Amino acid sequence: KFDVDSHEGFTEATKKGVFASPTVIFYDSNNNEISRFHSVEELEEYFDEIRIIA
Repeated sequence: KFDVDSHEGFTEATKKGVFASPTVIFYDSNNNEISRFHSVEELEEYFDEIRIIA
């Protein structure tokens, strides 16, 4: 989590390719990106799919 309104947060967001809010990125235990979502709707759809599988 980082604050894009700060210089440090903006720099980190740029490194990770985050250009809009909200953006949620999931990482595996080796810190590899495994999923990226750019809206609340995308994130809700993802969790709905997980609920169906579980």
